[in-house]
Amino acid sequence: MEEDRNTLILNSYAKINLGLKILGKIGNYHQVETILQSIDLRDTITFYPRREGVIISSSHPELPQGEENLCYRACRLLSPDRGMRIAIEKRIPVGGGLGGGSSNAAVTLWALNRIWNLGKSREELLRLAAKVGSDVPFFLLGGTVLCQGRGDVLKPLPPLQGVYFLLVNPGFQISTSWAYSRCSFGLTDVGKFSKVKSSLSQLDLGQIPEEFPNDLEGVVADRYPVIKRIKEELYGYGALAASLSGSGPTVWGLFKAGKEAREAAESLHRENDWWIKVTHPIDLVLPEEGKIGDNRY
Repeated sequence: MEEDRNTLILNSYAKINLGLKILGKIGNYHQVETILQSIDLRDTITFYPRREGVIISSSHPELPQGEENLCYRACRLLSPDRGMRIAIEKRIPVGGGLGGGSSNAAVTLWALNRIWNLGKSREELLRLAAKVGSDVPFFLLGGTVLCQGRGDVLKPLPPLQGVYFLLVNPGFQISTSWAYSRCSFGLTDVGKFSKVKSSLSQLDLGQIPEEFPNDLEGVVADRYPVIKRIKEELYGYGALAASLSGSGPTVWGLFKAGKEAREAAESLHRENDWWIKVTHPIDLVLPEEGKIGDNRY
């Protein structure tokens, strides 16, 4: 039985990778260095407390609803016995390299800690998030963050502002595990990635790097040549930089002006049946303690 008085609705924001370097592998986990950036593309999650059992429902028919769902894992990790129905309104492409599942899981950890009055600190939630999935800790911070290790070593960077990202997804999913299993370590030129870190750390957007190198892009583009075509299209419409986000297949193009990004989006819409979205960076993506409602502060 659900209790409407405790229903909580929260936004769950996507991310893009501003470069990705794979450093090696320890055990079953790849060690990476990447800069993650929160963007205003979001899912909406509604939490309905119930006496027992965890139920996951979604507007996307292919989203896992059992133990494979990261929200389910987060729920059971926090409390094995409590009940909750979690309804996810998906707008972030599934399997698109935009971190939708990890973001949903982070929001679930935050929400259930509050609904169930568990009293866990942000630091405790970060430790739990690392057990749920590699990118999940980032989504408890949001903004512009240098992520290292498995994605659980986080260093916040100055907020990225005054730019727009045009996202292009060709309409299929890519398995993250497939992409990582086929990549080679250390493909990214260290100097190129250092230039990305320096530019974003100093907010020197006047020196935007020509490349935001992603070690996964080569193997993904070889298997799916449309990735190269999308990048060429974005540069042709005036993008200052373009790169694969995560394991893809979403590609982002960076624009200084929203008008240019929107005009490029309109042109690409006329010529292709791709999923296309103009978005921009955001900073904090979860409420500060004691604040609920619109969780974009």
